[in-house]
Amino acid sequence: MTNKKLQEKYEDIYKEGKEEFFSRFVNGKDISETNEGVWKCIDWSNKKVIDVGCGSGETAAGIAMLGANLVLGVDYSENAIKVANERHSIENLKFKVGSIKTIISSTSELFDVVISLGTLEHMDDPKMELREMLRILDKNGKAVFNMPIFY
Repeated sequence: MTNKKLQEKYEDIYKEGKEEFFSRFVNGKDISETNEGVWKCIDWSNKKVIDVGCGSGETAAGIAMLGANLVLGVDYSENAIKVANERHSIENLKFKVGSIKTIISSTSELFDVVISLGTLEHMDDPKMELREMLRILDKNGKAVFNMPIFY
């Protein structure tokens, strides 16, 4: 499936309600252990963070509440960002619609932490997109990625 087709699929998923699609939700609650692991892996205090492929923003919102200076959640699904903005109103948390090509490649801004959870396996050119994510990482920064074991 191309990235364009996948983007269309995710637009529908978030429009119809992601809790019905993703298996990690039970009765509307995210039961995944991923967020807990991410939230515990770094001292988020005073960090500038970008979450690439943030979906509806649960991970980013948790990081914002753990003391990051700024968390920028980026997703190419307009519907995901709409849900993220409806669910999370935190002063140090912002969301933008866009892809690596439209947002990351056009910035010279550096981040203390780059996060991308469950996204690399969906990218048309993961090597190039990973390179772009690491380009905006401060030289002393950290990157947090996860993906299915088959990848």
